[in-house]
Amino acid sequence: MEGKSPPGRPRVSRKAGERSTLSLRIPTALFDTLDAEAKRKGVPLSNEAEERLAITFSDEGRLGGPKTASLLREFAGIAARYQDGFEGEGADGWLADRDTFNIVTDLWLRQLQVLRENLSNNDQHDLQEFRADIERADRDGKRALRRYAKKLADMTAIDPDIRREYARLAEGDDQ
Repeated sequence: MEGKSPPGRPRVSRKAGERSTLSLRIPTALFDTLDAEAKRKGVPLSNEAEERLAITFSDEGRLGGPKTASLLREFAGIAARYQDGFEGEGADGWLADRDTFNIVTDLWLRQLQVLRENLSNNDQHDLQEFRADIERADRDGKRALRRYAKKLADMTAIDPDIRREYARLAEGDDQ
């Protein structure tokens, strides 16, 4: 393939600040949706398409990067599956119904748990060492370690299960 030009018209050089032409094929349903939105706004179809395309790139930056944006779109997709049947609420109806809200957020939490399990974790090891330190400490040392355990229990960077264990240690008997 070396030396051959790509199929289609040859590309012309583009200067910064100039507008360029983009030709693409899209499904009819997407075209109809885009066209209807352009007509609703009273703008040319090409302007609406340009704006929508630009938003996809700016959203990734506003949403924390491509992986975070993808995860948030996945969450939006989960919520969208539960949007039907809410009189007057539309796509956000799941926010007004406690049962549906619980279903959606449970699915989100399950997805986050899968991601958490793929991250490296030394918290359990640190907790075991902390327990051993409390066992070895004298009475004043135990009190100091339990006060520190209370602080650790409030650190959101630590997994929730481990924070609960630190909270239990903080409430322990100093005898």
